[in-house]
Parts: sequence; structure tokens; C-alpha cells
Amino acid sequence: MNNSPIFWNTQGKISFDTEKNYFNYETSMSVNWNNKMARRVLITIMKLFNRPEILSTKTNGIAIWTNNNLKNSIFYKLPIIFNEIILRDEYVADENNVFNPQYPFLTVCYRCKLENRYIKALNQFYDYVSYDSNKFMLNVKSRTLEENLVILNIFFNDNNLNKKNISIVLKKKMAKLNKKTEMDFVNELKNYIEEINGTIGSVVLPSINKNDMLDENIVDEEQNILE
Repeated sequence: MNNSPIFWNTQGKISFDTEKNYFNYETSMSVNWNNKMARRVLITIMKLFNRPEILSTKTNGIAIWTNNNLKNSIFYKLPIIFNEIILRDEYVADENNVFNPQYPFLTVCYRCKLENRYIKALNQFYDYVSYDSNKFMLNVKSRTLEENLVILNIFFNDNNLNKKNISIVLKKKMAKLNKKTEMDFVNELKNYIEEINGTIGSVVLPSINKNDMLDENIVDEEQNILE
């Protein structure tokens, strides 16, 4: 009889990892998060990208992987396109005080400059996607990294959807994806990554000269604020 601990991957399937069972067991026992799915996702991402730069394993905790953690990593055998990953232990209830298992507790940040047609679509995608035009940072909310890529793919390709249809399309795409064989699943995710990278990488971002941050005008302005 196999007494090894059982763990779930981000697609909700039981997976055994004989080489890392000890890591999984020790890690899961030390994470006191209420949201069990968020805890499983935390362990999965730690296996992929190691320990986050910021980590609180207490209830209502948080894990943050910054660009320094991620910049040399790969995901589905491709260079990573994430700039930052933020994972929270969150329970969110609806208006009837019933726990919402679909609430996206994971936020993935992508550095890009959005075109106007995508900015206009934010009005419908606000439950999943937000954009900081000052930092050129696109923030996408989901429950897993894979679901995050699907949401971003929908945002870039079906940005004329209304709020109601977005969740329907997402559900159908995820169901279709999860029915694929492991090889087809991986190939589909690689296609998503390459397509998204082609979209966000096609816009040249303005370069930032760190020396400009020491400009006398900026220093003077900061002093005025303090006064």
C-alpha cells in the first residue's frame, strides 16, 4: 500500500511526485491557509519557481514572486512572461453570505503597453483584468497560472465580449482544455504563451533611465510635498 501523501495539481487532478513528496508534505503542513485550493496552488508554484520573495504562511497570508524570482525561469518549456505573481489566502462570500469557490485569489502581472482597443475592453473585464498605465502593468486575476493564461487569451482575442459572456467562455475553454491529453494540454498552453507573448511583446515600452530619478526637479518636488 502506498502511504505517500497525495497532492493536487493546478488542474485539480491527483498527482504523485516521488522525488518531491517530502517537500510537498513538509510545506503543506506549515501553511495555515484557510483556502485549500490556494494552498495547493502555492505548493505547485513553489515547485516551479522556488520560494517566493515574500511569504506569510499564516491564515490570510500572502505569497509574492517578484521579477527577480521569475526572470530566469521557464513555464511549459518556454521563457516566462510573468512579471510578478501574487497569491492570497482569501475567502470571498456572495451577497447571500455563501462562499464563492470561483473567486480569483491569484494575480499575475504582465509588463506591456496596452493599445486603446484593449483599454476600452477593461470596462467588461474588470472582474479579471486591470491595467496600470503609469507602470505599463497588466494585472490578471485567476485561480491558477493556467487559467490566468486562458483569461488573458480571451481578453486579447475576444475583447468585445460582455461581462456575462466572459465567465461562460472561460468555463467552456477551461473544460475543453482539461479534457485534453497531457501532451495536448501542454501544447495548447505553449500556444497560449507564444500568442500572448507575441501580443505583449509587439509593443516597445519606453526605456527608463535610472539617473533621471535623481533629477533636481523631482527632488525639489518631493521636498515640497514633505513640507
